Order: sequence, then structure tokens, then C-alpha cells
Amino acid sequence: MVSFVDKQTVILVGCPTLMIPLLEEGKDVILLDIDERFFGIFPSKNFRKFNLVNCYFFDGNELDKERFPSDSVVIMDPPFGVMNEICVRTMRLLAPQGRHILLKPYFEIRWLEGLLGFKMLDYRVDYESHRKMNRNKTVRIFVNTDQIIPLPSPEYKYCDICDKFVHDTQFHCAFCGACGDISGRGIIHCKKCNICHVKSHVFCSKCTVCKPVGHDCADTARCFICKKPGHKESDCKLENKKIKFN
Repeated sequence: MVSFVDKQTVILVGCPTLMIPLLEEGKDVILLDIDERFFGIFPSKNFRKFNLVNCYFFDGNELDKERFPSDSVVIMDPPFGVMNEICVRTMRLLAPQGRHILLKPYFEIRWLEGLLGFKMLDYRVDYESHRKMNRNKTVRIFVNTDQIIPLPSPEYKYCDICDKFVHDTQFHCAFCGACGDISGRGIIHCKKCNICHVKSHVFCSKCTVCKPVGHDCADTARCFICKKPGHKESDCKLENKKIKFN
């Protein structure tokens, strides 16, 4: 993570374990977190109690813009339940022209890339304190730049076709023309539905797409969005009613 920081000033939102490595690199760092126990760990110049949901500083003072200018790097590791729009809004308020590094599950790619202009790196975040939790298998890094960011070898490699760094186990599909294994579970290309899918899935003639073995078919399953049977989420009429983010 430290290698992604290309500026001298860094704002951490909920990433306390990055404080010491960044300070050792000579960076000027401040941690913004709602956990007040950090007052007993870090000096006041490096920690402030902060609520990322409403971008509120509990001491009533705004961030020092001379010390942390608008092009500072912001790294945020929010709880899974915090909405993407809120995370992005807070990062933009803290550093409008800065590099924004957001740690979120890979299944948020549809919203973060499609609606909020972020790009997902194939970097798989590892947590020391969550060794036995699925968080280690799901979290990726999203950035607000199209710049190619090198990932460390030998765990990662460069794909000449996609022009980006990917995980060493990544599969580049000649049919789809992309490295499409975003979950890290291993994928194969199905010529029947003409897309790549997880290796454990099989083609279902009723759903006309590859699905897990023993799944409920589209004609009997309920839509996760409107809770009505007979159609998939992608065909739901409510799906088009999205909240616009400014």
C-alpha cells in the first residue's frame, strides 16, 4: 500500500496500520478515525477524531489546508456498510484534486467504476487482523486515476494486452479480450453464454447463462431489488432508478 503513495502529504481515513510505515517513509500523515482510543497511541498532530459519513471533525476545526493541500493522497478503508457515494464525497471534500485510494469489495466495481469514475486494481488486500474472515478474499483497491500503477512481483504480473498489472493467477480470455477474474476464484469462458464465469458454475438452459449448481432458475427466483419473482436484477424496472451523485 505504501508504494501507491506518490505525494508527501497523506490523509488516512480508517487505516491506522498504515500510519507507522508512511511516517517511516518520511511522509506527513494524519489519521482521521472515529475511534478515540488512538489519542493514546498517536500524537495530536497525527490523529483527529472524525466521522467519515458526514465528514465531521469532533474538535470543530477543519483540516489544515496549508499542511494538507487539495492534492494530498487520501486512503480510505471504510466499513462495508458505508455507501460508495458517501465515501467518494468525503474523499473529494478532504482533497478535491488528490489521488483517492478506496478499499472496497470487488463486487462494488459496478458502482465505483460505472457511476463514480474509479478504476479497480487487481491488488488483493491482506489484513493481519482478519486472517480467518472473507474480508481478505474480497477487498480490492479502487483509484480515481487512469494512470498505470505497478503492482509488486512475483505475486503480480503485467498483461501486455490489457495494459495493466494483474494477479499472477489472472486469466486473460481471448474471447472476451480481458482479464476478467475479479473475484480470484478462477474463471473459464463459456461458448454457450459467451461470457467468462466461475469454474464451478454450469450453463443453465432456462436461465440461458451459467449459474451455480442447484440454483433457482430465473422463472422461479425472486429479484433482489424489487423482491418479485419472474425476472433477474438486470431486468428489473427499478434498476434504472438510480441516485445521481454530484
